[in-house]
Amino acid sequence: MPEFQDFSPSKVVRPIPEKSTLQKFFRVGIQEKLILAFIAMGLVPMVISHQIAAQSYAESIYRDMRESLGRTEVIIREQMLRYEMAALDCCMKLSKDPDLVSALREADQVRIAEICGQAQSQHGLDIVKYSPPLTPEARREVEKDWDLGAPLRGILLGRWPAEQGGGTGQDTTLALVAGCRVEVVDQGEVLAQIVAGNLLGPTFAQDLGGATGTLILPQTVEDPSKLPELFEVRVDSPWDETEFWQEFQESKDPMYAEVEYEGKPFSALFLPLRGRSGKLNGAVMVGLLRSFSFSNIMEDPDFFYLSLFLDLVVATLLGITIARSISKPIRKLAKGVREVSAGNLDQNIKVRTRDEIQDLAASFNVMSEGLQLMKEMEEQLRVQDRLAALGELSAGVAHEIRNPLSIIKGSAEVLRKKLPEEDPRRELADFITSEVDRLNNVVTDFLQFARPNPPELTHEDVNDVVKRSVDMLSDRLVEKGIDLQTDFDADCDRTLLDKEKIHQVLLNLIINASQSMEDGGELIVRTSSAPLTKEVRIVIQDSGCGISEEDLQKIFNPFFTTKPSGTGLGLAIVQRILEAHGGRVEVSSTVGKGTCFVLILPVRSIMQEESSDETEVNGTLSRA
Repeated sequence: MPEFQDFSPSKVVRPIPEKSTLQKFFRVGIQEKLILAFIAMGLVPMVISHQIAAQSYAESIYRDMRESLGRTEVIIREQMLRYEMAALDCCMKLSKDPDLVSALREADQVRIAEICGQAQSQHGLDIVKYSPPLTPEARREVEKDWDLGAPLRGILLGRWPAEQGGGTGQDTTLALVAGCRVEVVDQGEVLAQIVAGNLLGPTFAQDLGGATGTLILPQTVEDPSKLPELFEVRVDSPWDETEFWQEFQESKDPMYAEVEYEGKPFSALFLPLRGRSGKLNGAVMVGLLRSFSFSNIMEDPDFFYLSLFLDLVVATLLGITIARSISKPIRKLAKGVREVSAGNLDQNIKVRTRDEIQDLAASFNVMSEGLQLMKEMEEQLRVQDRLAALGELSAGVAHEIRNPLSIIKGSAEVLRKKLPEEDPRRELADFITSEVDRLNNVVTDFLQFARPNPPELTHEDVNDVVKRSVDMLSDRLVEKGIDLQTDFDADCDRTLLDKEKIHQVLLNLIINASQSMEDGGELIVRTSSAPLTKEVRIVIQDSGCGISEEDLQKIFNPFFTTKPSGTGLGLAIVQRILEAHGGRVEVSSTVGKGTCFVLILPVRSIMQEESSDETEVNGTLSRA
């Protein structure tokens, strides 16, 4: 009898020593070292670069402010142009309105005011007013700068009604208007002048200032020499204050200056507003508060300490982030190594750092899988070594048992024949014969498990093999009150298999299913094909008592059984036959609801089998 080999290691692996609490307290890990290194190497360059960037930003902010002021100027001029165009449209319609002409002819002040008010509301204007025609002397004076025969559009300076609206209210407010003036002419006679537009006053400044984020101050100009008093600003640079205002009175273009308004520094752009004659009717100051540039903060001595503190915080946070991205996968690797050293080889470390640590983790996973595979192979070698010894032992024991069993059975049959029919001892002879048959079956199962024969593969129709087994047991199932349901896939592929061994497998599983349904139940047997995986499936599902979760893990172990008279080899033989065919068996069960066995066989043809055998022979010859 062969001796069992001992695969136990000759040396005991020493476990990783545990560190004491004091050692853990004073231990400086990789993460802490990386944080300190990042702070030491990065803090000084960050402070210097921060200061340089701050100074550069402080210098560029003035350029940005000038560009912002320029954009605001464009917005103001576009808004005034929209006012003028709306006023022009209103004046042109009123000058041709027959109702207004009739009211002017009849001097109906109420109708005139009503028509002007409606036009003002319709066009969204602040002012629509009319006045009598110019006297001949005034007309001649005006015609020096204006063509009174056409609508006049531009910046108008004049006194307007204190309350906005149409009509001829008392003119009390001197203000700038972006609008239009036109004469109402009927049959060659000038009946009146219509003036329409929008005031360039506080509302105009507030709306545009809120939209652009700037300070807008419009001012009317009757006397250009009084501009400094009107704006109440002090010009700082780059002009002398007197020189700036003198230059502005003559300029047609916007002028830039640094000013102080209400005690606050502003970067300002002054826009001259001139009429069609070129007279300076008004001006608009557009200002940006210079404190918005943060230049005063950057020039503060405390700014250095503030930036130093902020840089320290940023460097620490960046150091923690980077250090964790490095130390976390390393800790995972260390934990995995400890688990492997403890014997838990099922370790798969997931690291996505795209660097050497990820390569190291991948190598560790390969090593872990290799060790697990080696452990499984070692277990298989142990099982095979024991089965080989068991096979030799079984052959000898079976021979020694079967000989006496044959003699006992033959003797019992002879005695039974010699006894009369009514003799009760004939029943004892029958009992001896049945028990001998049972023992012989046990010995046969034992031999088949210990020394299995390779399957004799033939090209078979799986449905035919399954139908044969079902038909053989259908009567027994009906007697037990079991409802048998079959579903055979007509497209199920033919494959290479040993029909006798598969028949044995099916009988074993169907009998087991019937035994689990003592009070009847339902048994489903069906076949199906899986073209993608090139497999054939045979399902045997019952509604019996089910198998517990604990027993489900052991049902394929040799000699494990829950039956009083079972050998525990039936399902082990089933699994071995399926594996010999290159297939597998899967099982699921719920206690009280039933069990489902799935037999999975690969679809193989004779040509594939011959090609596989030829490849194996060629490989053997090449190695020889």
